[in-house]
Amino acid sequence: MGEDLNSRLETSHEVYEFQGKRYDLIPPATGHPKHLHRGPRATLDRQKHEHATISRAKLCHKSAHRSDLDLDNDLDPLTPQLLITHASVSVMSSSPGHLPGEEDRRFHYKERGSDCCHLWCDRGGVERVVVILLLGALLIIFSTVVLSLFYLKSLNNQGFNVVFPRDGQTPARSVEESHVTSGPPLPCSTSQCLNTAARINSISDPRSDPCSSFYETACGGWIGSRNITRPLDTISIVDEHRLNIDRKIKDLLEGLEENGRLDELGKLKTFYRSCTNEDLIRQRDKEPVVQFFRKHFKPALHPTQADKGDLTDVLKDLLLFGGSSLFEVSVDIHPFNNSKYITVIKLPSSTNLPSLHPLYNSLHNTKQSILHRSTSSSTFSSSRHNVPSQPRTFSFHSDLYSQRKVRDTREVRLKNFLSSEQLFKDIQAAGEAHSIGSLFKLVDQFNLLSEYSQPFKQTTADEIVGFIAALNKELPERLQELKAFRENRVYTLYNIQELQSLFKYVNWRRLLTGLIGNIDMDQQFMVHFPSHLRQIERVVSLFGVRVARLGVLVLFGRDFLGNLVSLHSNQERWRVCSQVSQILLPSPTTFLLVQSSGADQKDRIISKVKHVWSRVKRVLKDHIKETPWISRQSLGRVVKKLDKSRIQVDLPVLYTDRSSVLQTIKNINISQNYFENAITLMSSRRRNIFSLIRKSVEGEDCSWSLLSSPLSINAFYIRQINSVVVPFGLLSGFLQYLPNLPPYISDAQISFVLAHELLHSVDPTGLGWDENGKLSDIFDPVSLSRYENKLECLEISANTASSQEESYQGRRVRLNTKPEVTVAETLCDVEAVKIVSRMFDMTPRIGGSTFTPEQLLYLNIAQGFCGVMGTAAKVIHLHLSPHSLSRHRIDNLAMFSRQFSTAFQCPVGSRLNPPNSCVVFGSRVNQ
Repeated sequence: MGEDLNSRLETSHEVYEFQGKRYDLIPPATGHPKHLHRGPRATLDRQKHEHATISRAKLCHKSAHRSDLDLDNDLDPLTPQLLITHASVSVMSSSPGHLPGEEDRRFHYKERGSDCCHLWCDRGGVERVVVILLLGALLIIFSTVVLSLFYLKSLNNQGFNVVFPRDGQTPARSVEESHVTSGPPLPCSTSQCLNTAARINSISDPRSDPCSSFYETACGGWIGSRNITRPLDTISIVDEHRLNIDRKIKDLLEGLEENGRLDELGKLKTFYRSCTNEDLIRQRDKEPVVQFFRKHFKPALHPTQADKGDLTDVLKDLLLFGGSSLFEVSVDIHPFNNSKYITVIKLPSSTNLPSLHPLYNSLHNTKQSILHRSTSSSTFSSSRHNVPSQPRTFSFHSDLYSQRKVRDTREVRLKNFLSSEQLFKDIQAAGEAHSIGSLFKLVDQFNLLSEYSQPFKQTTADEIVGFIAALNKELPERLQELKAFRENRVYTLYNIQELQSLFKYVNWRRLLTGLIGNIDMDQQFMVHFPSHLRQIERVVSLFGVRVARLGVLVLFGRDFLGNLVSLHSNQERWRVCSQVSQILLPSPTTFLLVQSSGADQKDRIISKVKHVWSRVKRVLKDHIKETPWISRQSLGRVVKKLDKSRIQVDLPVLYTDRSSVLQTIKNINISQNYFENAITLMSSRRRNIFSLIRKSVEGEDCSWSLLSSPLSINAFYIRQINSVVVPFGLLSGFLQYLPNLPPYISDAQISFVLAHELLHSVDPTGLGWDENGKLSDIFDPVSLSRYENKLECLEISANTASSQEESYQGRRVRLNTKPEVTVAETLCDVEAVKIVSRMFDMTPRIGGSTFTPEQLLYLNIAQGFCGVMGTAAKVIHLHLSPHSLSRHRIDNLAMFSRQFSTAFQCPVGSRLNPPNSCVVFGSRVNQ
């Protein structure tokens, strides 16, 4: 065995490195020319040298086969240093199976050239692994940073476009190159941008096809989280903003001190608490109404009055308290001299109040509200961004119904099919039946006939109900009313003698003197519908003055007083009281909201709106100048009118100055009696309106005292003063100042609202008013004829694309739209979105959104009109509102815009990209 070991040692040797040099470790053998043997010093016992500190792991070891060389010159100087190395190697290389006597075996070393990194070769195996892992991690981090920078740079030059699915396919993404801009190199990643992206994403539904239904794409996510369970349910984003305003006012009112502890503002909290005291209101029930009639109208309730006298005194008191069901008297701007006001006699309204229960919130009570007198056209010839506050009552004997009678009859014969006209007629009939039945109960609850004998009482009650039913039928139909306003045929002037000939059951001089003060013999008054006065005169002649007095009192009790003593509402009581506070106390409630928002925030918002307004005017003028069919003369008048248009967005001191605000409520007594409080405040408001007749026209008065409240969320255009009014409620609740968003997001919505309202200056009604707000056509006959042809194309296209069917009580209902009613609003929507698309540079992208800037522009605008309705609510809306349904309105925004088709890659011939879409204003090339 000893010979075998010697033979293995002779045929192999090992190489080690020590102090930067390499050596061949050669075992000694017989016949070796030199032996590294220095007596006892060279032979080391294993036990004596177990303390050796040089480990084999620290040497760069590798096997080698080399020829024997003469090592005398190289090894002699190193012999003393290698003694301990020899011992260490002997210790580590020994094994339990070694041969006896091998402890004295010696090794020869030969120095080799060093080609290994000293720092690396000195490291052990574990250390080398750790170093390699650290270097790999650093390489990965560096690569990630480089790739991220490259990706972000590419996003600025390329955009991911959402390719919407067709035929149920899964959405995919495609990359397309966007236009080159000079915007920031990176997408907007501020918190406002990310929040905006999250909001738009949550409301939209990218799985739907925008070229088929942009409504589903823009609002699909929002619709999915709203539940419509009843036919009269209705929800909209505008309603949600209105709710936010109501909640803010509620919190501000509840945070006030009680009346008398600090200042007059405490009266607001007292009024609000009287409204929310449901126990007291429920306890008193109808008693406040009974006492009110006995206090103010006792002579009219006595049976001995018979048919003596006329209706002057009763109507005067009703008009001062809240309104009359025969006709309304108010104040308007003179149509031929916009520097002064004129008294106007117009159609009646249900309460002649800004509605305590707006249309969308009162649809749950349609059986009652459908019969109620509607809110007639606004005090001014204005176009509002809203709907009538109460449903109108219409009998369906119009030409429109006659023209479609044959078709509708054929459809009704189908077992499970109804037209929307027929369904509306059924709803109206049900409402009439319910209302007529409730009138007998109201007569008894109001105790109006307490002094009548029983037989006479029953006969009189029957006559009152018959009078009210006949009165309802004399109201003009909705289409007739809208057509008259559209054609500016409601501005007929009459003097006192001529008024007397229209309706003889009122002493007009005494009535108007009691309302507005002394009048002159030659003073003129404006009558919207003279034929209505002649028709109600025949009704009064048929039933007599006594029954007419009682009839108008019953209607006043039902439409106005009944709301003050009733707790039945689809809204929470706190919200009803918040809205009533805003209506009856507009100055102090507006003051509270403005103060809570902060003066700086208000000023920034108003400054932003004014800046956007100047841009909207400039782009709109350029847009209309491109219209080829308008004559040069007509175009000049249109441009002149746009130049002179103004915006009213600044709040007057009446709503911002504390002293002025306190002055408005200083002399008003507020108690714990809600009924008395509401009557007092409403009467004060009515008297303030009538007092304007002695003043010259100022924008602030006509905007906030007559037409709307600063807390409204509806913008509107006033034709008589050629101005767009933007209430603070719209700005604070819907359009907020967001400086860190790209302009195509932060400014697009307010730009659309301003453009829409300004376009009413050139809608079918606006064309009848010149730049100074006087009745005068600004189009010559040729241009007007071409304009009407364009509108007809718009009506047909919108009607064709708006065909829709719904289910109602197990039957299919075809929702027949009214394009002749909605054409003005559709025109303003369609042209406004074209204006906005020309105003902004579509950079930068919004971080967190897969939509392109062009797509986000349309989505952001459209989402302001998201809404869902039950079938019955849709039918009522179609017959009462000048606006299309939310679905149709949003789709119309897209259908007439070529930029929309480009942004969403809609193929020609798809539903929202018809091959020959209508173009009213502008050049077809720039559509």
